[in-house]
Amino acid sequence: MFSRNEGNVDRGIRLIVGIAMLWGAWNVATLQAGALHWVAIVVGVLMLFTGLSGSCLLYKAVGIDTRPADQR
Repeated sequence: MFSRNEGNVDRGIRLIVGIAMLWGAWNVATLQAGALHWVAIVVGVLMLFTGLSGSCLLYKAVGIDTRPADQR
């Protein structure tokens, strides 16, 4: 569907951040109410999606590719 433009380290970081954001949205008291809760959920889901798919639309728009040169 989308061409990959993220390296393995980038994908791993996105997965960790996505899981942490979703965990925080439900387990950190200051994130459980209001707009910050929903921001954490949206950012967490986006990070998980981009980490799992290996493709970031913002990277594509700017022309960034974090894969090793031999995988491009």
